[in-house]
Amino acid sequence: MPTWLTFRATIPILALPNMPMAIPRSGIVLRDFTPSRYGDPAIDDVETEYVDFTFSLEGLERNIGTYTITDVLPVYPSMENGVESQRTAIFDPAANPGWVLSADGITVTYTGDARNSRNTPIPRLRLRFPWAMFYYNIQNSVSGVLTPPYNQSVYEDEMHVGDDITFSFGMPLIPPEPGDVFFDKTIYRPRYDGSRAYFYDNDYDRHLDMPWDLVTSTRIDLYDVVLSDFDLDPRLYYASASVPQAFIGGTYHLIDETGISIVTGEITGTEISWGRMRVC
Repeated sequence: MPTWLTFRATIPILALPNMPMAIPRSGIVLRDFTPSRYGDPAIDDVETEYVDFTFSLEGLERNIGTYTITDVLPVYPSMENGVESQRTAIFDPAANPGWVLSADGITVTYTGDARNSRNTPIPRLRLRFPWAMFYYNIQNSVSGVLTPPYNQSVYEDEMHVGDDITFSFGMPLIPPEPGDVFFDKTIYRPRYDGSRAYFYDNDYDRHLDMPWDLVTSTRIDLYDVVLSDFDLDPRLYYASASVPQAFIGGTYHLIDETGISIVTGEITGTEISWGRMRVC
């Protein structure tokens, strides 16, 4: 018989140094790490450079007592002085008070006690990834067992939660110099008077396409490009987009006025159509 309890776990990820905000999404490329001293496409082995993983439990509808959080140490591709190998993320007990490394070196575990509450502070987990190669996805997975504090029903089992996050390392980005990147947004339809585009606020013009062109040119290579359009006139809606071939494989998001993605998907071609989609 199912329990009435609901639960979930999330794992935001924070990369140090020089990145003061947590980034709770998969697919992030971490670039604030020292490149390999050998010139390999990898980061170096620097004892002060970590990836910090933070954990939180959300949506609990039952107080809990003791709990155990287990993280599987990620295995990742590395390159040191031209030699490739698989390595396991380095766990330093001194940098992770409360966390315990398993005898086989595969997992680390934290055991806590929420003391009949829903407040479950879990200390961060700090791991190192020496010589990790650039642009290879690395996955970190976590699971947890939460125990009801007392008066446990015969229908009530321990609660099991889990989550994972994927990230990679990349080359540090060089900030562009003035003039390195040009960007402009223009429109010449549905009507144009030689200096500006316009439309009549009537039934006919409201059904015409109003296409904007986003134009960019650059003297440098661009990585992880994100284009955003916002503050849409309330009489308009996003219907379609034409994107460069280089964007295929990326993702698009239509976001409402509260900042929530209401439509998301993979870019599989140069033409994307949403129909009548009202967003702000």
